[in-house]
Amino acid sequence: DYDAPAAGDWSANLTDGLSHANVTWNYKEWYGIKNGLNVNGTVADIDFDFRTLYDISSVRLHILDGGVNGYAGIGIAKGFEVYTSTDGKAYTKAGDIEVKVDENATLHIYWTELVLDKTIEARYVRIRLYLPDENDFIMLNEVEVYGKLSDNAYDPEPVIRDNLALNK
Repeated sequence: DYDAPAAGDWSANLTDGLSHANVTWNYKEWYGIKNGLNVNGTVADIDFDFRTLYDISSVRLHILDGGVNGYAGIGIAKGFEVYTSTDGKAYTKAGDIEVKVDENATLHIYWTELVLDKTIEARYVRIRLYLPDENDFIMLNEVEVYGKLSDNAYDPEPVIRDNLALNK
């Protein structure tokens, strides 16, 4: 699960396994992050809680940017950073995810990835996005975190559900 609020109608599920190769302006295919809409300022965090310890090996983002001149209020991120934590309080920077700039593209859709030199044991992963400025969106439509169950994994806390028959 991720803890980011919906960005108006730009509210794609970032962990549904669907990445889109084209922009169809179907507002449910892309998740928009923008200052004043769903974040205050030009830094946004997307937090994942995997409920037990994993050995994290890589993080991938599927991104839409508006090219070097921007397009329809969509900009190019200034950067992406990945942080990990075992307790959700103290985070350590794991590395940076490359921002790929295509000088010739009006709209640029791509995957970018951080592959760690060695796995990092974590329950929590935070992706920090640096927005281009206070007026532009950053658009994502998929986030992938890869790893395997840690040898130190523990039984996750039970999820309390209202309707057990529907698993909700």
